[in-house]
Amino acid sequence: MEQKELSCNGKFGKIITSDEEAVEAIISYISGGEYPDADEMAEFIEEFTVESQIDKIERQLFSNQKGD
Repeated sequence: MEQKELSCNGKFGKIITSDEEAVEAIISYISGGEYPDADEMAEFIEEFTVESQIDKIERQLFSNQKGD
């Protein structure tokens, strides 16, 4: 399944919309003791690099041209 946002549905972070949520998320993170795998996170983030996005766009464009 292709992810569309950097938090990976909360696996690698939280999308915060208020100060209160930020405080709760920080406290939960610090007291939880469970941290995301740094290597897995780095690999996931690579999907969002400029180069990766350009590759995806080019593949989409070229696949559309073949259908014309």
